[in-house]
Amino acid sequence: MKEKRNSPKNVILIVAVSILLGLSSWYLYTQNKALKAQHAFQQQKLEQQRALIEATRSSGMVSLMAELLRKADEEIKLSPDRSLSDELIAQIASLSHDLTPYQNVIGDSLSAAKLSPERGQLLLMLVNMNIDSASFAKIKLQTSFEAADLAGANLNEAPLQGALLKGANLREAVLRRANLQGTNLYQAQLWGADLYKASLTDADLKRADMSWANLNESDLRRADLCSAILNSAQLNQADLRNTLFKWAYLNDASAQGSNFQDANLLRTELSRADMSEANLTHANLKRTIIREANFSGTILKGTNLIDAAMLHTVVSAKDWMEQLDTWKVVGAESLQERFDLVKENTAQPSYRLEKPRE
Repeated sequence: MKEKRNSPKNVILIVAVSILLGLSSWYLYTQNKALKAQHAFQQQKLEQQRALIEATRSSGMVSLMAELLRKADEEIKLSPDRSLSDELIAQIASLSHDLTPYQNVIGDSLSAAKLSPERGQLLLMLVNMNIDSASFAKIKLQTSFEAADLAGANLNEAPLQGALLKGANLREAVLRRANLQGTNLYQAQLWGADLYKASLTDADLKRADMSWANLNESDLRRADLCSAILNSAQLNQADLRNTLFKWAYLNDASAQGSNFQDANLLRTELSRADMSEANLTHANLKRTIIREANFSGTILKGTNLIDAAMLHTVVSAKDWMEQLDTWKVVGAESLQERFDLVKENTAQPSYRLEKPRE
């Protein structure tokens, strides 16, 4: 009987202990959450302070940069061939390495990328000084313009061959007819840049973002564009022979009449791309995604189309499937088995690749 009389008390005690434990857990959870938020806030402030210190340090070097450029201007005026001394070139190179990239403070936050506006200013000033080509070649060999902020810069016909522009911000920059042969543009931001008739032979453009860029009539022979983004880019009449495009993105791009002979487009995405009249002789398009693309008049002699996804792609010849054998297309048999040609209701002869009706 005594055990029964105590049982309600035991229940109340258990409930009370459970409530206390729940409240304690909730309190600890909220405190831990608050501490984490406070720590994150402090870290953000510390990063902002570091960025401000770095920006202040770099801006303090602007006076040194101005002094070096003044000396360069004096040497050029006194030199019949507009050349610079090796000593001054070494000083310019040393300065460029000190102008390290940093995050810009934007309001209460930091910019995502670390950039160096000062390196961008240095390059623009040097380009506009019309320095002797031999001296400028030495500058480019020794100087770093990595992560230079050149957004919207005017670099028309600039002699930037061999320059280190890795990770540079060239968003919407004007580089018409610029010489970028062998230039390191790895992970560079070239969104919307104007590269009309630019020379980019042997350039390193791996992982570069060239979306919406104008590359019409540009020379990209042997350039490395592996994993580059060229969505909606203009590549009409471009020379792309022996160019590497492995894992690149050319969705919605236009490459009318371009020369892709011997180019490697392994696993490249070409959905809705305009490849009409392009030359893909001996190009590697193995496992590419070419959905809804335009292949009207495209030259496919010896092209590798093994496992290419070409659903809804448009061609202009009624006997296109038969011509694959004539052109000795690698993977022709698979395409002939997987797709039928369906006539489009258009003014010009046009046929679309569709899955066979069951």
